[in-house]
Amino acid sequence: MASGWTNDTASIRAIPVLAALQGTAPKAAQPTLAAAICLLGSDCDKQEQFLVDTLTFADQNTGNQELLRSAAAGLGALGVAGRTTALQALLRSGVGEKSSTRAPIALAVATVALRNTPLIL
Repeated sequence: MASGWTNDTASIRAIPVLAALQGTAPKAAQPTLAAAICLLGSDCDKQEQFLVDTLTFADQNTGNQELLRSAAAGLGALGVAGRTTALQALLRSGVGEKSSTRAPIALAVATVALRNTPLIL
């Protein structure tokens, strides 16, 4: 994703483009765009909530495995970047869920654990 681009001219110009794409992109791409917008330093609380809501929706509605994976990966990327609330959302979402939901969440949590170990501890 776009981690590390914050506060430069390219990232400032990229945010409106990504925001516009978020409304028209395929459903499965929207969580990736939300994570990228947050990683660029714009509207993180709203983008993170979108990812949590998307994860919940995809879990509760069958046939949305790709959307579920995308939302979990987006929250994982935010966790790697240091957003504790994203990691907490993943951990809450994964508890007691069916294996088709747990697997993408476990992968996202494992990614955070490997790339930002202090956040897990």
